[in-house]
Amino acid sequence: MKLYNLYQNIILEEIIKMVQLNEAVSPYDVDTVLNGDNGKFYYVSFDYKDNDGGVSNRWVQIYQRNISTANNGLIDAYQVSKNGANSAPSNESGSLTGWKKFRLDKMSNFKVSKVPFYQPQGGFNKTGNNSPTVQSTQKIAPVGTYKYAASTLKNKAYAEKKQQQQTQPAQKPVQQQQQKPVQQQTIQQQNKNLEDKEELTNV
Repeated sequence: MKLYNLYQNIILEEIIKMVQLNEAVSPYDVDTVLNGDNGKFYYVSFDYKDNDGGVSNRWVQIYQRNISTANNGLIDAYQVSKNGANSAPSNESGSLTGWKKFRLDKMSNFKVSKVPFYQPQGGFNKTGNNSPTVQSTQKIAPVGTYKYAASTLKNKAYAEKKQQQQTQPAQKPVQQQQQKPVQQQTIQQQNKNLEDKEELTNV
């Protein structure tokens, strides 16, 4: 009886794993992330069924939702880590970080974190994905539109003004040097006019 219960539990665990893997992430869940929060966007984690049949956890920034040429739902994301690592082991090739495509039907355990990001990664295409494997782009995150607080902008403007004031004194001597020849020329011209006037008077 104990052996039967053990086998039953093992089979039940495998069934649960299969059900979890079949729970595809919906386009609605992805679009909610892509909409952001007033220009603020959040990192996402999910489990992904790899090509070798294994499952790995991914930590990404999502930028686009697309449809592939095979009519599969996709996301374009910048992967920050895989299974908590951002560099591949020495016995494996490839990079764990960078731009990657993920199929929605292979994703599960989709969680939105509270860790924000504001600016896009290099290589982000705001007009959509032009990859030959992508049929169409359905939604793009308006990344880079975050509006900084008024106090931040005020401090930034003050810093820029102070920097300009600090650079102005260094420019004054140059301006004064440029003005001296003009002043000397004016004095010389006045003297010449007096000499000319004296000559006319003498004549």
